[in-house]
Amino acid sequence: MITVPQGAFGFDPAQPAVEIDSNGSSNFIRVKTGAWLNIFQRQGVELSSITNNELGLFSMLKVDNYGKAKFQSIKPAYHLFRPRQNGCVWSPNGKIRTGLGDINTSPIEYQGEQCPDAYWGDCMESLFTEGNGVRDLKGSPELQKLLGVTLSTLATGLGNSFHELAAFGLHPLITDADTNGTFAVDEDRWEDFYGQMVGSADRPNETSGIVTLLDALADAGESGYDIDIPDADIDANDNYTGDIIALFEAIISHAKFELRTAARNGVMIGSAKRYPIMLCTDAEFRAYEQYLLSNSNGNDYMLNFQLMGTDGTMRMLPGVLNYKGIPIVRWDESAYFDEIVGTKCHRVCLVMPGTFGIATDVMNLPGAWNPGTGLRITQRLEAPYNGKIYMDTTFRWGTALADKDFCVYARNLSPNA
Repeated sequence: MITVPQGAFGFDPAQPAVEIDSNGSSNFIRVKTGAWLNIFQRQGVELSSITNNELGLFSMLKVDNYGKAKFQSIKPAYHLFRPRQNGCVWSPNGKIRTGLGDINTSPIEYQGEQCPDAYWGDCMESLFTEGNGVRDLKGSPELQKLLGVTLSTLATGLGNSFHELAAFGLHPLITDADTNGTFAVDEDRWEDFYGQMVGSADRPNETSGIVTLLDALADAGESGYDIDIPDADIDANDNYTGDIIALFEAIISHAKFELRTAARNGVMIGSAKRYPIMLCTDAEFRAYEQYLLSNSNGNDYMLNFQLMGTDGTMRMLPGVLNYKGIPIVRWDESAYFDEIVGTKCHRVCLVMPGTFGIATDVMNLPGAWNPGTGLRITQRLEAPYNGKIYMDTTFRWGTALADKDFCVYARNLSPNA
């Protein structure tokens, strides 16, 4: 057995990251679970979910043996006090309110292959041994390090693909763009994207993404999800030109009492005060940036108050501003979706941490939300495979809103931009 040290990929050099066993005709390449999860955590998400999860946006749920994930919401009881009763009278009142729900999950899989000739040519080919060794990735330590780079790239692709599904799986705008031919990428990429997000007639995708769930509630006229971003507030260049502060306040005012109160005052989660998160598509995020720049007038006290609700020191994350303590997060997923599907969508969502539920039957990552276990990698050395590498994995996944009352949503969708 040959091992690749984790130090080659930036991990603990005392532990092997990749193991290659060989039976003469095949190499069996195994990435230890911890190493693979580390690759995902460090490189597997290029969109904004790392920032979002630092803010606690997602609840990570485990799928049970029946293909479901369960979540429970707990709310405080109402109106608990009464005038003191006589003697030994026992008259309890009020109940802690709980909600128990299920997430249905569906199976997905990844299948991939790679020929060793991707590593041939010029200096790279010199890393292989002579003769048929040119097809064998275990031929030198340098080749094994190269394999580690390849696996990191695979982790990035799998992470982003799962991110796409969990945000926009089964979104009707994808079907519209396919029917109308208005998608914005080449046909080969669109075919892969559509197959992932919608599936085919005989193998359809059965699970909706988080944004798909939000838009379905908006389409149904659900209270708190029916807020309109007017066309008049969007110019010909897709900039938001309305009153961004008025939009934020309108969204907060449409929230149910508990969410509205949390937005105004924050809530204690553990030992820290946390606020709901305001997700904004790029135009609205830029409008708020411009508002801050235009209205601070060099006054640090006023700028800090606008950002934090106090005159304290700002703590900023990439892609995050603050509005009176509420994190204002750039919703990169929506812009990424637009660039593929050919839409121009404006979305702003106020949501309590933990409201977006993501379920998989593989190990969830702390601080990210990508599946990382179960990947099989095999290299077949004999003819006619001649060193081809096969990669595959399968798992179940699902999404849900843990509590509709802890989310408010405004939008303006242009399906044929």
